[in-house]
Amino acid sequence: MVEVYDLGEAPANLVQPFWMLPILGLLKLRARDVMGCAFVVFLVLLPLVLALVTLLGATLRDPL
Repeated sequence: MVEVYDLGEAPANLVQPFWMLPILGLLKLRARDVMGCAFVVFLVLLPLVLALVTLLGATLRDPL
Protein backbone atom coordinates (compact mmCIF):
# COMPACT_ATOMS: atom_id res chain seq x y z
CA MET A 1 0.00 0.00 0.00
CA VAL A 2 2.85 2.39 0.77
CA GLU A 3 4.38 1.76 -2.65
CA VAL A 4 1.10 2.53 -4.39
CA TYR A 5 0.82 5.79 -2.44
CA ASP A 6 4.40 6.74 -3.34
CA LEU A 7 3.82 5.98 -7.02
CA GLY A 8 0.69 8.10 -7.04
CA GLU A 9 2.45 11.00 -5.35
CA ALA A 10 5.53 10.97 -7.61
CA PRO A 11 4.01 12.83 -10.61
CA ALA A 12 2.60 15.53 -8.31
CA ASN A 13 6.05 16.03 -6.81
CA LEU A 14 7.44 16.49 -10.31
CA VAL A 15 4.95 19.25 -11.05
CA GLN A 16 5.48 21.22 -7.82
CA PRO A 17 8.52 19.91 -6.01
CA PHE A 18 8.95 20.42 -2.27
CA TRP A 19 12.32 22.13 -2.73
CA MET A 20 10.55 25.02 -4.41
CA LEU A 21 9.01 26.40 -1.19
CA PRO A 22 12.21 27.40 0.62
CA ILE A 23 13.81 28.62 -2.63
CA LEU A 24 10.87 30.96 -3.23
CA GLY A 25 11.31 32.45 0.22
CA LEU A 26 15.09 32.78 0.00
CA LEU A 27 15.15 34.36 -3.44
CA LYS A 28 11.95 36.38 -2.93
CA LEU A 29 10.32 34.90 -6.02
CA ARG A 30 6.74 34.00 -6.77
CA ALA A 31 5.62 30.53 -7.84
CA ARG A 32 4.83 31.94 -11.28
CA ASP A 33 8.53 32.79 -11.74
CA VAL A 34 9.71 29.18 -11.46
CA MET A 35 6.69 27.17 -12.64
CA GLY A 36 7.94 27.20 -16.24
CA CYS A 37 11.15 25.43 -15.24
CA ALA A 38 9.26 23.02 -12.99
CA PHE A 39 6.88 22.15 -15.84
CA VAL A 40 9.76 21.44 -18.23
CA VAL A 41 11.33 19.14 -15.63
CA PHE A 42 7.95 17.43 -15.25
CA LEU A 43 7.68 16.83 -19.01
CA VAL A 44 11.20 15.42 -19.17
CA LEU A 45 11.09 13.24 -16.07
CA LEU A 46 7.53 11.89 -16.20
CA PRO A 47 8.25 9.38 -19.02
CA LEU A 48 11.41 8.30 -17.20
CA VAL A 49 9.55 7.78 -13.91
CA LEU A 50 6.77 5.83 -15.63
CA ALA A 51 9.28 3.63 -17.46
CA LEU A 52 11.22 2.90 -14.28
CA VAL A 53 8.03 2.12 -12.36
CA THR A 54 6.99 -0.29 -15.10
CA LEU A 55 10.37 -1.98 -15.31
CA LEU A 56 11.02 -2.16 -11.58
CA GLY A 57 7.41 -3.14 -10.84
CA ALA A 58 7.87 -6.21 -13.04
CA THR A 59 10.70 -7.39 -10.76
CA LEU A 60 8.46 -7.55 -7.68
CA ARG A 61 7.36 -10.90 -6.36
CA ASP A 62 3.79 -9.62 -6.10
CA PRO A 63 3.35 -7.43 -9.21
CA LEU A 64 1.47 -4.15 -8.94
